[in-house]
Amino acid sequence: MRCQVPAKFADIGEVECREIPAGEAATTVHWGPYAQLGEAHDRVIEWIRKNGRTLAGVGWEVYGHWDDDPAKVRTDIYHLLKPR
Repeated sequence: MRCQVPAKFADIGEVECREIPAGEAATTVHWGPYAQLGEAHDRVIEWIRKNGRTLAGVGWEVYGHWDDDPAKVRTDIYHLLKPR
């Protein structure tokens, strides 16, 4: 995965600079308001369980460019999987 920021930075309030661990992840793309992100996470977790995989405890979101039209707001959701 490409670097989301050019360099490490000090944590600022609730924004934390963290490295994403290497490994296989289950992912989905959510188009829409941030208030509906929980539903997208639930769908990924449901897929993980239905497919006999196990969460590794790390999840993250990558936010796309802002748009005043909520339908055009993209968020990529990832959940790290334990190795098989």
